[in-house]
Amino acid sequence: MAEKGFEMRIPSSLIKAAALCTSRDITRFQLTGIHVTRAAGGIARVESTDGKSLYRASYRHEDVQGWMDTRQPTGTFEAILPMSKELLELAKSAGGKTIPEAANIRIDELKSNGYIPMYSRSPETEKSLSPKAIDGSFPDVQVAFKDRSEALVQVRINPLLMIRACQAIIDSGCAGTIREKGKDIPASPDCVMTIFDAEHPIELDAQGKTMDGTEVAVSALVMPLVIKK
Repeated sequence: MAEKGFEMRIPSSLIKAAALCTSRDITRFQLTGIHVTRAAGGIARVESTDGKSLYRASYRHEDVQGWMDTRQPTGTFEAILPMSKELLELAKSAGGKTIPEAANIRIDELKSNGYIPMYSRSPETEKSLSPKAIDGSFPDVQVAFKDRSEALVQVRINPLLMIRACQAIIDSGCAGTIREKGKDIPASPDCVMTIFDAEHPIELDAQGKTMDGTEVAVSALVMPLVIKK
């Protein structure tokens, strides 16, 4: 175990979410992992990107009663954790309904030769993993975020409804292609998103051909959440 004050916690749900945006392209090795940082002020971040999609989560790094028996760290920490089946299994095994405070991954910052010991706890057992951190620097994802004051319109949505609409378009079968490793491979169709204002439906439109050659155009609407004043 690490000395007190040298441990960092990551909510396991953030690792599972970040895995969705990691790259599978081994030529961009730094992007195949999850970037984990903690600033001196106590704000921690989990980031991932494949160059086309990006995920970032920020949270205040504080002790969790009954799980993180450490002092509040004051130093900085940074590492790129390689995404793997084992890391996902570690995240999925953390916590549970009986001990929700344990739904965190604990990182031992006293790494040796680049290996970072990680631990998860569940009602049944405590698991560990020691992945070797990815060498190199992770891109500054902040440059991808624009100043929100420049936004033409901001719309509140239920992300589950947006997922449902996107999945409906995907399941329509009007397949497109994407370029990966120099080849065109079957993929979901291109989708155009139109946002009118904060009170009218967001429109998603796609068109293509189904497997039997039928030309089809599909649309899906997502109602924004109107906040009562």
